[in-house]
Formats: sequence, structure tokens, C-alpha cells
Amino acid sequence: MENKILIRTDWGRESRILEEIETSIEAINTVLKPALEKIGFTLDDSVLSDCLTGGSQLRKDYESRLKKDLSKIGTPSTKRKIEIEATEEFERFENVLINVRKEIKGVNSFITIVDGLAVLTDEARERLIESCKIYLTDPKQIEIHNHLIEACKHLNAVFTNNLPLWWKQIFAWDAKKGFYPNGNIDYSYLGGQNNEF
Repeated sequence: MENKILIRTDWGRESRILEEIETSIEAINTVLKPALEKIGFTLDDSVLSDCLTGGSQLRKDYESRLKKDLSKIGTPSTKRKIEIEATEEFERFENVLINVRKEIKGVNSFITIVDGLAVLTDEARERLIESCKIYLTDPKQIEIHNHLIEACKHLNAVFTNNLPLWWKQIFAWDAKKGFYPNGNIDYSYLGGQNNEF
């Protein structure tokens, strides 16, 4: 099992992606779904996936249905008129599809079709949150993080919820020594009776 430490969740990123998902869901349900129904298709996960990758299978299926329907018509002029109207209708659909694809910005992996409507499921929401978590996985970084946690514990013991504005002046730094306590520290202000070191 990979050793990793959660550093934080990027809630700003999660919020931006969630907004993109909501915009995408609205475009799918209010624009794409009616356009699909107009050309005789029902919205489902496979149709949505094809639409978002260009709609080539949808076009093949539409042309196949049209060819089958046209084969039942005997009058050439009627057949041609229906073929032209059907072709124009599919071209209108493709224009709608182009606009919908502009609204969906790479968030389709979080969208599922349930009962003919695009939704964000609880499982997808959890995947979204997980994708916004930032972890340390490099052993050296994890070691540094653990040292920082220890340093924070010691600083918390020193300051006991009373962080002075000048707290950065308590420490000095030297290239050879590293960090060390500044010689001008007022320990009576820092210490108090309750600090444990």
C-alpha cells in the first residue's frame, strides 16, 4: 500500500469543478436531451459519451434509421424531400451538439444519466472531492512533513494559544547553525507557568 499523507483539500478547485458540472448538467438536460429526442434518440450514458466525442456513432445510427425508413417510401420525390428534411434536422442537431460540447469542459466523467437525465451522483461527488485532495507521497517529503508537525507541537507548547505579533523575532537563522532562539527573548512573556516542553 502506498504511504501518503493528506495535506489539504483544494476546496476552491472543487467549487470551480462543481460549478462546471452544474453548468454541464443544465446544458445536457435542457438543450442536448430535447435535441436528441427531436432526431429520435434517448439520452443515456453511451449516447452522451458518443455526443461528447463527436457523435460519429449517433450519425451512423441516424443514417441507418433514415435509410431503413426511406426504403419503405415508393415515391421518389417524397423520398427525396424526407431525406433532405432529415439531413437538415441532423445538421441542426450537430450545431446544438457543438454548442453543448463548449459548455462541457472535461467534467463528463462526473456526470451520469439516470432515468434520462444528467445528474451528479453521490459516488461521483465523492470522486470529485477525492480528486481535489492533495497528498504527499514522496518519502522525503513525508519525512519533512512529519518534522514540521513535531515543530508545530513544540511551538504550540511555547505559545499556548498566545501568539505575539513579533513571534518571528524570537528566532534567528544562520547558515551554519540553522534556526536558533534569538538572544533577546522575553521568556517571562512566552513561558508562563503552564507551558510544558
